[in-house]
This record gives sequence, C-alpha cells and structure tokens, in this order.
Amino acid sequence: MQEELKRCTQESGDSESVNQIECMERALGQRRGHIRGVGRVVRHPTPDVSSTYPPQQGEWQNQMDERVEQLQKQLQQQEERDRERDRAMEEMSRQMEEMRHLWE
Repeated sequence: MQEELKRCTQESGDSESVNQIECMERALGQRRGHIRGVGRVVRHPTPDVSSTYPPQQGEWQNQMDERVEQLQKQLQQQEERDRERDRAMEEMSRQMEEMRHLWE
C-alpha cells in the first residue's frame, strides 16, 4: 500500500492532492458495495427511512402550509378589491360620457 501511495504521489506531483481512497482501491482492489478504509456503502435506503421527516421539518412544513393559505386569502381579497375598483372606474367613465353628451 505504501508503494502505491508513492506511485500516486509521483503521478499527481503533489502529496496533498492525492486521493487516498483511490490509492487504497488501486493497492487493495475493489469490493462491490464497499469502500476500503471507509466501509460499506448503502446504495438504496429503505423507503420508510427516506420518507420520514424529522419533527422540525414537519413543523416547518405546517408553517409553510399556513403561510401559503394566508397568502392565497390575501390574493383573493386583492382580486376582489381590483374588481370593485374596475366597476367603479367603468361607472365613472359612463357618467363622464353622459355628462359630455349633455354638455354638447
């Protein structure tokens, strides 16, 4: 393994940039599902582990859902105010047009 580390260092030209895991794999060979010096590699986590949320994330999700609901209500209220404003503008335009016809 020491010899392979020396070869890796010579190839890279810099001892700090040597990938030690790669050198160990080259010296000792590879095993499927295992990294030498690191251990077993889990490729596919079980569904129950990967789909659970920590409590903080669940609370955060609830807060986000509440905020989305608040924003949707605010949007609906703003759209109603916009419709009322548009109706008032149309009424004012109609009245101005009537006044213009009366003036003429």
